[in-house]
Amino acid sequence: MRGALEESSRARESVHGELDRLQQELEAVSQARELVLPLVTDVEEPDGLAPRELLRELLRGDFERMGHLSCRDPSPSPPADPQRAQYWDTLGLAYVGGDRLKDGSSAFDRASALAPYDVRYYGDLARAYVVLIQRGDKTLVSPARDIAERVVRVDPNNPLANQTRAVVMMITNDLPEALKSVERALALDKSNNAEIYLTKTQVLSGLGRPADAIASARFGITRIPNPLNQIQIRIELVRALVANGQLSDALTEVDALLGIQPNQPMAQQLKNQIQAALAR
Repeated sequence: MRGALEESSRARESVHGELDRLQQELEAVSQARELVLPLVTDVEEPDGLAPRELLRELLRGDFERMGHLSCRDPSPSPPADPQRAQYWDTLGLAYVGGDRLKDGSSAFDRASALAPYDVRYYGDLARAYVVLIQRGDKTLVSPARDIAERVVRVDPNNPLANQTRAVVMMITNDLPEALKSVERALALDKSNNAEIYLTKTQVLSGLGRPADAIASARFGITRIPNPLNQIQIRIELVRALVANGQLSDALTEVDALLGIQPNQPMAQQLKNQIQAALAR
C-alpha cells in the first residue's frame, strides 16, 4: 500500500513537472510573438516572403561584410503547438532575440526535424550556426556544411536552398562552392532577392575578382527597387571599386549611398578612408 502511494505521488509530480514545462514553452511562444512581429518590415516579396530584421540585424552585427540577410517572414499567429515546426521556429527567433544562439539553434533543429521538406527552417538553423561560427565556435563548421548539403538535396530547385548553401560555404571559406551555389540561386530566383546579389558580390570580392564584383553589384542594384534594400550591396560596390583602384568612382558611389541613408556608419567610414587615400 505504501509503495503504491509513493508511486502515485511520483506520478503526480511528473505530471505537474510536465505541465510546468509546457507552460514555460507557451510563455516563450508569447514572448516570441512580441519579439518577432514588430520587426517585420513592409518590404514585400513573392509568396509571402519578407525580410526578418531580427535575425538579419544579429547576423550583420556578427559578420558585417555579409550585410543584411533576407529571411522569410514568420506567421502573424504562431501556433502554440509543440508538435508543429512553426512553434519551434518562432521559439528559436525568440532565443535569437535574447542572444541565446545555441538555444535558438536547438529550436530551429526541432523545427527542421518536424518539417524536413521545408527549406526555410534549415535556412534559419544554418544562419544561426554561421553566427556561432563567426563568434569562434569552429565545432559547428561541419554541422553547418552538412545542413547546407542537406537543404539542397531536399529541394535542389529552390533558390532559398541554394542561397543557404552559398552563405554557409562563403563563411566556411569554400568560395568556389559558394559561387557555384549563389549562381544557381540567381538562376532560379524570381523575386530579386537582395541577399543573393549581395552574396555573389562578396564571393567574387573574396575570390580576388573586383571587376566582376563591381559588375555584380551594379547589376544587383538595378534589380532591387527599394533603395534602402540596396545599402549593403552598395557598400560592397564601394569596397570592390577601392580594391580595383577606382578611388574616384568609389567616392562617387559612397556619396550616392549617403544620399540614400545619411550618416550610415560604414559608408561614412569608407568615405573617410577614400578621402585620405586620395589626399596622399
